[in-house]
Amino acid sequence: MNKTWRLIILEPVDCYTRCAIDEALLKSIGECKSPNTLRFLSIKPPSVSIGYFQKIREVVNIEECKKLGISIARRPSGGGAIYQDYKGEITYAIVVKAQDELIRGLNVEEAYKKLLQWLIKGLRKLGLNAQYKPPNDITINGRKVSGNAQSRKYGAILQHGTILLRTYKGIMAKVLRTDREKLKRVTGIEEELRRKVDRKRFIELLVESFRETYNVRLVKGSFTNYELKLIKELRKKYSDPKWIYKR
Repeated sequence: MNKTWRLIILEPVDCYTRCAIDEALLKSIGECKSPNTLRFLSIKPPSVSIGYFQKIREVVNIEECKKLGISIARRPSGGGAIYQDYKGEITYAIVVKAQDELIRGLNVEEAYKKLLQWLIKGLRKLGLNAQYKPPNDITINGRKVSGNAQSRKYGAILQHGTILLRTYKGIMAKVLRTDREKLKRVTGIEEELRRKVDRKRFIELLVESFRETYNVRLVKGSFTNYELKLIKELRKKYSDPKWIYKR
């Protein structure tokens, strides 16, 4: 019998709530209080998300963010700084017990490769030339369409990332301190397909790809009371300037 995972599909949330959700899932699943989970959501209003280890002033134009009303969040995971906008992306998270047979014994790069297979399969179902680019990216025709990050804590592994539908390179260039040549190597699914992508149908396609890739049963669910309490507490941490500007 296939293993059963929980599927959580949410309406848009702000950047601090997203961080709180993912750490709450990591803790709850690591403590064996919840099943392995696949979650989807989008970020609203727009924000900049930076990795746990990054120095904020080196990667973000803080004044430009203030001018444009764009929030800044520091994730619980590593990785680089990204601009996030509801209209331009979908974010996912996989949270799985560290000793689960799916990822048991894998190092970080091996886990990325394993846990990105379903996304690559889903993108290929759309006719896109999606490829894994070590350690944690997916590209289409050599251009980045998905960036991903991991956190290992509480006896579980969190892998989360973005799938770009379209890019806002003008805003990215303003709020991120990054090489403009690097921005040219970023793309979105709609740009590659040259058509609009229905968000709901795309998520359905990804869910089916996840089922097929890992031979699991996905059952729609919601947060437990324990998780809701954690989310409320953790959001205070992630929205605290002391956390955001800690480096």
